[in-house]
Amino acid sequence: MRFIGVLNPTSITPSFVVPLFQESGSDVFYIQRFGAGERIKSFERFHLSEQAKAKILWLDPDKRRQVVGVLRFYAFLFKSDDFIVGNNWELKKLLIERLNEVNGNEHPFILTSIAKFIGDVSLRASAEARARVLLNNENPSARERWQNIFASTDNPLDIPPTKQGLGTEAECEFPEAGSPSGSDSTRVRVMADIPNKNYLANDIEIKGSIKFNNELGFDGIIEGAIVSDDGILTVGKSASVKGEVRAKSVLVMGRVIGNITVQERCELRSNSQLIGDLRAARLILEEGATFVGQSVVSPNRVDTETV
Repeated sequence: MRFIGVLNPTSITPSFVVPLFQESGSDVFYIQRFGAGERIKSFERFHLSEQAKAKILWLDPDKRRQVVGVLRFYAFLFKSDDFIVGNNWELKKLLIERLNEVNGNEHPFILTSIAKFIGDVSLRASAEARARVLLNNENPSARERWQNIFASTDNPLDIPPTKQGLGTEAECEFPEAGSPSGSDSTRVRVMADIPNKNYLANDIEIKGSIKFNNELGFDGIIEGAIVSDDGILTVGKSASVKGEVRAKSVLVMGRVIGNITVQERCELRSNSQLIGDLRAARLILEEGATFVGQSVVSPNRVDTETV
């Protein structure tokens, strides 16, 4: 199996795009399934219409890579056919080197996704602030445009429907290969390619602890601890957490009953509730948030392992 190019289903640049694979001598397309440790578990056949095939950006033949049994591939498209590829570490390095090519004023949502991927909390905060300004723009057409762009660019397709693993989901229509007219389409549920991000929906109820890596969005109910050595946690608007929370950074939009300890930044959004003590290097408390407890805010990075 060889990595042969990328597909940009949103037609928006810059953006994360879908890596495509083929077997030598075959014209069948595949996309990757991945498991723990960023390793590729298997490949799944991916049907593309002729119209969709025309959107493929091909990798130069001498740069195509053999990928069976190695690390998951990511791809990012800057403009036209200018894209970069690599495993998690490689793409982070390349994105950091070319970060100045992504205009944060024009593409704050894309910059937010990049900041999440490379783990730059400061960059993510500034990009999100710019995005809020655009979404609160008094011009309704501008607001709608940016909302549509956000929906498209923050959720580019990566893998097909799956019952395995965790991930955010989006819906997209792809014409079935072999369709007589090419106009019939099949609506499929797919995992959104926000690298390393997991999501638990509001119909999830858990009694017990959760440990995660990278990034977790939680909108359900849990009685137990949520712990990560170096992860970013988002407690959604409908989430209810009863237990200790420890992570690198935490954003609370719902309700937490328990102590929160974060190494870097904790943000309590409007209408959120925290009943418990808080330790963080930085605290952002929006008007309308409820906080009942003691806080220790220190500019030094808080060690979550010794608390």
